[in-house]
Amino acid sequence: MRILAAGGNDKELLEDLVRQAPKLSIPWLHVAFENAAAVASGVETAQRALRRRNALASEKDVAVVVFAGDGGTYDIGLQALSGALERGHRFLFV
Repeated sequence: MRILAAGGNDKELLEDLVRQAPKLSIPWLHVAFENAAAVASGVETAQRALRRRNALASEKDVAVVVFAGDGGTYDIGLQALSGALERGHRFLFV
């Protein structure tokens, strides 16, 4: 299973992703650009909790991917991103 969390301020890229995500048959979230890393942290934490409860098979490959622009990365979203990194959350931030 793969989960796509899209957030950011590159409007054209993100609009393309949002239009294509339903066709890809993957769960996805479209969130505000300033909290994209925070949402990814929550999804990754939920995944670990489900594995501890054996509600998600541990061998299942679940990737959390975030697409964000400059605002979601080094401007208003920096706090959420740096906090996620400091806590050791595992997700791909593009």
